[in-house]
Amino acid sequence: MNPLYIIAVLLVASLATVLLQLLGAGRRGAAVPLLGLTFAVGATLQGLLGGGSGVGPLAADGLGFFFALVGSFVGLSALVASLEYLRGDENELLFYSLLLASVGGLVALSFARDLLTLFVSWELMGIPTFAMAAFNKKSEASLEAGLKYFFVGALSTGLLAYGISLAYLLTGSLDLAGVAAGFSSLSAQQLPLAAAAAGLLAAGFGFKMAFVPFHIWIPDAYQGAPTTLSAYLSAATKKAGFVAAIRVLLISLALQPLLRLGWAELFAALSLLTMTFANLAALTQRSLTRLLAYSSIAQAGYILLGLAVTGPASAFALSSALFHVLNHAILSGLSFIAAASYLKGLGTDDLDALAGSGARTPWTSVSLAIALLGLAGLPPINGFWSKLFIFSASVQAGGVYWWGPYLALAGFLNSALSLGYYGWVIRRLFFDEPAGEGGNEPRLLALLCAALAALALLIGLLPGPFARLLYDVASSFLASGGT
Repeated sequence: MNPLYIIAVLLVASLATVLLQLLGAGRRGAAVPLLGLTFAVGATLQGLLGGGSGVGPLAADGLGFFFALVGSFVGLSALVASLEYLRGDENELLFYSLLLASVGGLVALSFARDLLTLFVSWELMGIPTFAMAAFNKKSEASLEAGLKYFFVGALSTGLLAYGISLAYLLTGSLDLAGVAAGFSSLSAQQLPLAAAAAGLLAAGFGFKMAFVPFHIWIPDAYQGAPTTLSAYLSAATKKAGFVAAIRVLLISLALQPLLRLGWAELFAALSLLTMTFANLAALTQRSLTRLLAYSSIAQAGYILLGLAVTGPASAFALSSALFHVLNHAILSGLSFIAAASYLKGLGTDDLDALAGSGARTPWTSVSLAIALLGLAGLPPINGFWSKLFIFSASVQAGGVYWWGPYLALAGFLNSALSLGYYGWVIRRLFFDEPAGEGGNEPRLLALLCAALAALALLIGLLPGPFARLLYDVASSFLASGGT
C-alpha cells in the first residue's frame, strides 16, 4: 500500500465532510469520515502485515505503518465516541472534518523521511486540533484549553523550524540520510550549532511527547477540550512526537562521533523525572480527566525508558517501546472515552461525585477499571507485557549503560506508586457509597469502552504475535539505518 493513497483519502474525506456541513447534511454526513478512517485503518494494517511502496519523501517501512495504524485506529475510536458525545451539536461534521485532517497529517508524519515533510505534516496534524480544543464556544474552559494549546503548539513549531533551519545550514540537506551523513563530518567549529539544532528539535518534539518539563499544557488542555478529543490527543498525536524522535534523534543524530550527544543519558534522566513527577501529581487530582492527563504524562516516561536503552543493536528495547505505544494508545483512549461517557451520562467527571457510580454505569466502569489496571502494569492486561519487556530491556542494557538496572527499578517502583491513584479511582467507582442518583450510561460509548477493554485483554492473554510483529518492525528499521 502506498502511503500517499491513505493520506489522499483522508484529506479528500475531510474536504467532503466540510462540504456536507455547508449543505446541511446533518448526522447522515458522518458516514464519510467513518468510511475514510475505516479505510485508513485497513490500509495501514495491510501495509504493516504485507509491506508497501514508498514515494518521494515518504518511507513505506514497518515503523511508519505501525504509527499510522495506531493513529488511524485511535482517530476512528474518537470519531465513533464523538457520534454520541457531540450528538445534537450543529457543527458536529466540522469536528469530524478537522479530525480527518489531523489524522491525515499524523499518517504523513509517520512516513516522513525528510525534515521538510516532517514539518509540514506536523503542522497539518496540529493545527486542526487547536480548533477542536476550543470547539465548545460557550465553554470558558474549552476556549482556555484551545488558547493554551495554540500557544504551546506555536512555540513547538518555532523550535522545530529553527532546529530544521540549523540542520540544513550545517548539512545542506533536508533528507534524514543526508542530515545524518552531514552531521558525521562536521568540523569542530560547527559543533555548537549542531548541538543547538539537536536541542531545538528535541524540545520541539518534547512538547508533543509531553515529557517533563514540556508537559505544562497537558492537564488544562485535556480537561477543557472535548473529552473525545483528549482521547485522540493522548493516545494518538502524542505518539507522533515519538516517531519523529525515533527517526530524527535516535537515528539521524544518534551519538555521532564528533557530536558526542548522549541521547541515552538524556532520555534516561527525562524518563525518570517524567514518571516520578507525573505519578506524584496524579495522586492529588480529584477530576478524572486531569488524573488521566497526568497518567498519560507518566506513561510517556515508560516509553522514553525503552528509547533510552535503544541502540544500533537494541531491537528488543525499541520493540518494547513500540509495544507500549500500542498498549497505551488502547488503554488511554479507553480511559478518556470512559470519562466522556461519565460527562455525557452523569454530567460530571469529579471523582467525589462519581462515587458508587459503578452500579449505574457497569459497562463503562468495568472497562475503565480494566484500563487503569492495565496502565498500572498488572496481568493479564496488555500493559503488563510491554512494561515487563521495557524493564527487561533496561536490565539487559546494564552491560552498556551502568544505570540500566537502576532505571528499570525506578520504573517498577513508579508502577507500584501509580496503583495508589488507579486503585483509588476503582474504589471510588465500586466500593464507596453512591454520591447521587439518576443519569444514564450512553449505549454507544459503553459498547466502545467494552470493545477496547476486550482488545486490551486479548493482547494481554496473547501477547506473542503482537510482540513478534513489533520486534520484526524494530529489527528492520534499525537494520536499514532508519532511512
